[in-house]
Amino acid sequence: MIKLLHTGDIHFDIPYHNQLDENGYPSRLKAALYAWDQLYDHAIKEKADGVVIAGDIFHIPKPSPLAIYEFARRIKKLSSFCSIYILPGNHDQTAIKGAVNSLDFFREAFENRDVHVVNENKWMLTKTKSGKLFIIHFLSWLPTIAERRAYLKEVTKDPEFIDLNSRYPQVLVAHGVASGAKTGFGFDVDRVGSRHDDYYTTKELTISQPQYVALAHIHKYQVLNTNPPIIYCGSLHDCDFGEANFEKGFVELTLNEAVPDLPADFRFISIKQIQKFTSIDAESIEEIQSHVDSLSEEEKTGIIRIVSTNSAVLNENLKEIVPTAQQVQPKYENKDLDEVAVARIRDDSFQRNSSMEDAFNRHFEEHELKENIISALKDILHKEVEFEA
Repeated sequence: MIKLLHTGDIHFDIPYHNQLDENGYPSRLKAALYAWDQLYDHAIKEKADGVVIAGDIFHIPKPSPLAIYEFARRIKKLSSFCSIYILPGNHDQTAIKGAVNSLDFFREAFENRDVHVVNENKWMLTKTKSGKLFIIHFLSWLPTIAERRAYLKEVTKDPEFIDLNSRYPQVLVAHGVASGAKTGFGFDVDRVGSRHDDYYTTKELTISQPQYVALAHIHKYQVLNTNPPIIYCGSLHDCDFGEANFEKGFVELTLNEAVPDLPADFRFISIKQIQKFTSIDAESIEEIQSHVDSLSEEEKTGIIRIVSTNSAVLNENLKEIVPTAQQVQPKYENKDLDEVAVARIRDDSFQRNSSMEDAFNRHFEEHELKENIISALKDILHKEVEFEA
């Protein structure tokens, strides 16, 4: 049996909601490393043969030297025990074609340590540090999805691939959007706001006949298919308030060497967090207190947002209610206006047929600052600008 761990969307070095501790260490980096270290402990305890990272290791393509240093230390340590396979995600690259990104450093620095960083459409028969053979198959974020589709069709005609694929289990790794996935807002990606050329179908992800498809990019753990498993591992820790109710962790999968075409077995491994994001909807201090009392200790020490349509509630000293929280943030919300705005975003005829001025008028017609906003915007639209010669 080949035991692998599937993770991704680690997002080291997130700049927002960041605080320095008493030693000057950034809280967001500490939270990400705390999550990673639990994956490391599990890999050692369970004697994993490899770790597959499906993209977005860093939050920005040029992370801080501290973030690179801390992750490099951990990659070096982990690579002493098992093989590592890394596919860069969209956050790991710049918009400049061919530009160097942070993970190029790992490709060079750990070339001889069984750390494989692949940023192209490519498959390879790999031998783990423990001596086990399987096919690792990468779909890079960089080419267009049309190019990736063309590649998948061509690879299934490759005689060498066909031969080896019949003899060894295959793991396909991709960073992107897949049909049927749920976003953090509960929408199906192929029904709301997406076009067919934005996402993979199940057929496309399984055309090469993998025994497991390791996905990242959507931060919610979910199983899209079971035969073979097509799985989003979810982000390793909370990245923002949109993930407040998501369980965090990684996936452990097992490939069968003796029966290479057998779908992989898998299980989700839940982990703890030290910077949990939590949102509380409330209209009174008593209601807030009731919500706070029901929070776990993990939530009470994290970042808490209080959402209310009652501005008077948000003027209270909310930090006193949760003194252990890293941050407590008030957010005023007018839910009726939010629903109107969403409806208009989805109204194609409104977007296509409205003039710019009409669009402004309709968008702000129920806004509490309607007159001031429209007046200012009309001034901007109609003002003649003189340029110096």
